[in-house]
Amino acid sequence: MALDEGSRTRAVTFEELVKGPDGGPLEVERVGGDAMAFWLYTSGTTGIPKAAMHCHRNLLACHHYAEGVLKVSAE
Repeated sequence: MALDEGSRTRAVTFEELVKGPDGGPLEVERVGGDAMAFWLYTSGTTGIPKAAMHCHRNLLACHHYAEGVLKVSAE
């Protein structure tokens, strides 16, 4: 679906995003817990914004934290 007919930018679905060059699903890349997963940028309240780097291990820790928060809030 085009966002703007005159633009080269278009929206894609998640399914389109994860298709490989042959149209099939992308291969899963096996990585360790210390491999870089994503960067979040700080708001810069104490200076210029900085990248806070998170590894794959952090994703699991966030998941466990969220489970605890949801359990407490449901009680």
